[in-house]
Amino acid sequence: MMLRRKKLVVASLMVAAIVAASFGGCKGSRKTETSKKELAESPRLLVKAVQVKPHYLAKRLRYYGVVSGSREAIIYPEAMGKIEKILVSEGDYVKKDQVIALVDRSIPGLDYPPLKVKSPISGIVSFIYVKPGQSVAPQVPIASVVDTSTLEIRADAPQSDLPKLKPGLPVLIYWESDTFRAKLKSVSPAVDPIRKTGEIKVKLRKAPFKPGMLVKFDVVLEETQNALAVPLSAIVSEDGTHFVFVVENDVAHKRQVELGLEDDDLVEVKSGLNEGELVVVEGASGLSDGQPVEVTKW
Repeated sequence: MMLRRKKLVVASLMVAAIVAASFGGCKGSRKTETSKKELAESPRLLVKAVQVKPHYLAKRLRYYGVVSGSREAIIYPEAMGKIEKILVSEGDYVKKDQVIALVDRSIPGLDYPPLKVKSPISGIVSFIYVKPGQSVAPQVPIASVVDTSTLEIRADAPQSDLPKLKPGLPVLIYWESDTFRAKLKSVSPAVDPIRKTGEIKVKLRKAPFKPGMLVKFDVVLEETQNALAVPLSAIVSEDGTHFVFVVENDVAHKRQVELGLEDDDLVEVKSGLNEGELVVVEGASGLSDGQPVEVTKW
C-alpha cells in the first residue's frame, strides 16, 4: 500500500513538472511574439541608407614628392673671373656642350680670352644663379640644367614603409582634378640614419608635370576593381563579429557580413550582401532587428 502511494506521488510530481515546463515555454514564446509585435508596431526610426555597389578599392601608402629630371647638372666655371655675358634664359632648351655663359678672366695688365661655360647635358635651363658683372669661382654655380626627356618623382618614405615597397608597384598620381597611373621605379636600399627615411622614385609618363612641382601620390599595395563595398559607418561590430542593417519593405533586418579591404571611408563586403540591396549608413547603432524605419537618401 505504501509503495503504491509513493508511485502515485512521483507520477503526480512528474505531471506537474511537465505542465509547468509547457506553461513556461508557452509563456516565453508568447513573450517573444509580443516583443516582435510591439517592435513592428513601434514608430519608424529615421535612417539614411545607400545601395550596395561595386567600387575600386586599394590598400595604399600616401606620399608627397618633388618632380625632377632623371638627370640634372649644376654647372660651375673652371676658373675665377666675372660674368661677362649670360647667353641663355631660364626655361631655354640647351644641347650638350652648348655655351651658356662667358666669364671674363682678365686681370690688370693681362688680358685673357673669355672662358666659355658649357652645359654637360641636353635639357632645360632650370635656374640661373648669377648676373652679369658678378664675380665667380670654380665653387660658385652658374646655372642648372635638367634633362626633361624623362621625369620622375622623388620622395622620402619612412623606414617602416620600405619593406612593403617594391619596384613595379602601381602608383596613383593626383594633379588638380586628374589622376595619373605610373609605376614605382626604385626603392632606396639604404636608410638615412638621421631622418630614418629612404628615397623612392616614381617614373613619370607624359603628363602636365614640370621639374620642381610638389605632387601627391599613392603607392598601391593591393587593389580590387569591382568589390562590393559600403561606407564604414554602416558597420555595427559586436564581439569581433560585423553586421549591417538591410532595409526591406521599410523594415531593418540585421545581417552578418564578412569584411575585406578598407579604402578611406569604404570597406569591402566579401559575403553577406548582394548588389543593389539597401544598407543603413546613418542611425544603424540604434536599430534592432525587425525595426520599422523611414529611409532618406545619404
